[in-house]
Amino acid sequence: MAWLAEAQLRLAGFAGLGEVYAAMMSLLDKYWDELHSIGDDDFHERFAPLAGLNGVGGEGTIIQAVRLSPLVPGAKFGQFSLWDFQLSQRPNESQRREDLCLAASEAGVSAMAAHLKQLNQCIANFDALTALLAERCGDQAPPSSNTRNVLFEAAAAIRQLAGIEIDEAAADAETAPLAANSNSPEPEAPRPRGLSPDTIASREDALEILVGVARYFRRTEPHSPISLALETLVRRSRMDFSELLAELLPEPQARNAVLSAAGIKSAADKGG
Repeated sequence: MAWLAEAQLRLAGFAGLGEVYAAMMSLLDKYWDELHSIGDDDFHERFAPLAGLNGVGGEGTIIQAVRLSPLVPGAKFGQFSLWDFQLSQRPNESQRREDLCLAASEAGVSAMAAHLKQLNQCIANFDALTALLAERCGDQAPPSSNTRNVLFEAAAAIRQLAGIEIDEAAADAETAPLAANSNSPEPEAPRPRGLSPDTIASREDALEILVGVARYFRRTEPHSPISLALETLVRRSRMDFSELLAELLPEPQARNAVLSAAGIKSAADKGG
């Protein structure tokens, strides 16, 4: 299934990856005890392929594939991608920025919103899968923050390219079929509207503002530690408690000592 996830992402984009996450969720939910992997001694061995997708102590195999998936519907793998979008934030990449904005404008707001809806469904399926793994595996669940972060970055990039506000994304996606069948000309994509502190409506809104600030400092002050500090802060804020603790305290003995001192039982203790 881990190989299938990357293959479907390359062949069918975010919709294909979302389908694989949904299939994984269904299989694990129905056949948890019957499923086998490269080893069955513990959860770390059993779910090593999933950990490999996300990466442990670094980026896994699915991360770069997500970065190369098209942000514009109809584009090929590696074309108009998150990687292109991130490079386009640099001062000397004006042509890349123009190409991306032109591709998004030609696709149209409705098509971009529908593409975003597919990605949001992929994220929802991924979150459901990780929630099940966290419930069954406890602090031995495979890490997921790298994958979640890069999917959120892709969604934010699509919204910026299409000028879609967070609270409008779902409504725009729902009206996409109607707009696609209309004989009226496709409306031009509006200029991206950035978030401000006064318009923060959710935790994710606030985190996206921090991501934008980090990108600004990475572009204008590439040698400054500010962008790295902010990106680390956002990445860790999207981790669950067990993932954060595992990153801060990689040694299991030290981690268990902290949990014990706080009066929290580890997954191993609960299983016993």
